[in-house]
Amino acid sequence: MAATLQLYEHNPSSLLPLLTKYLPHTQAVLGAIVSCPPPGQRPQSALDAPPLETMWASFPPGRLPSDSDTDWLVALALPAPSEQIRIWHRAEVELNNEEIERVKQIEGSVVSTEALREAESKGGNDDAASQVIEARRIMREMYPNHFVMGQLNAAWEPALRHALKAPSRGICRVFLAPEELPSTGSDAERLRKLGLKLDTTRVGDEGEYHPPKYILARSKYTTLVRPIDGGAPVCWVLTHADGSLGALYTLPEWRRKGLAKIVVAERLKAMAESNSEGSREGDRARAEASRKLRANLQVEEHNEASEALWTGLGWEAASCVAWVYSQEDQEKYRSVPK
Repeated sequence: MAATLQLYEHNPSSLLPLLTKYLPHTQAVLGAIVSCPPPGQRPQSALDAPPLETMWASFPPGRLPSDSDTDWLVALALPAPSEQIRIWHRAEVELNNEEIERVKQIEGSVVSTEALREAESKGGNDDAASQVIEARRIMREMYPNHFVMGQLNAAWEPALRHALKAPSRGICRVFLAPEELPSTGSDAERLRKLGLKLDTTRVGDEGEYHPPKYILARSKYTTLVRPIDGGAPVCWVLTHADGSLGALYTLPEWRRKGLAKIVVAERLKAMAESNSEGSREGDRARAEASRKLRANLQVEEHNEASEALWTGLGWEAASCVAWVYSQEDQEKYRSVPK
């Protein structure tokens, strides 16, 4: 099957109703459609994100798969400077559900990342894994600057890593935001008492985990707090192009003051407002997807402190995902000017 896989071009909006049905499994691709501007919407400034112009699927436009059809996938290439590939296969909905539920019953409601990863990788669908590998190959040919395959379901990670002869880069646990947004009514006053204020403007910093170019590009999608006098930020979090949260950081001297809770709550509020505004009148599919989509983020396995932080903020531990790329692609990525 994988050798004859063909990808067809689709307008991202046309896939919204189909992908919304399979939430939360489709978070990684649906989040990108909702978070990125629709096709044809040109950025008004250098800080506006570029649109997601197209998506790809293993079925042609106008021939959407039925509910019983599990043999299909969708793929997308996040626009620059994100430049990562996302692939979601319909088989992920049923994949290893029985094994995962068994592990949950044994270990309790909060399952360890290691146990969940093992459960997701057991009894994997070999045909689906082959299709994911082939889809990744096709996408890399069409998008040669997209070196990284990200937010890949952990079930496909061993097969893809083997096919690429790629080193293991660990697994991340997905956390889903609370269904009810946290209150932000008193945030401004709490910050004022600390001599701080909310802001959404920042520039890149050489010490950041992400390249300065990326940090600057996501400035409009960042929530931070800084001193009232306009000094450097002391705590921040941003929304990635795929709709997930990331880069949460608080300067050591400002920790244990509740700043992380404030910036996360304010960022979730901003995302909800942005998604609502992006759902233009008459665009019911986008509005429905925005309403049902829960913000998410990823935490690297064994990072118990981060898992405890997000669990304490009411986030729900969910599936496991991976970032996979070959050693050759990693060297190419490092050579790209940042």
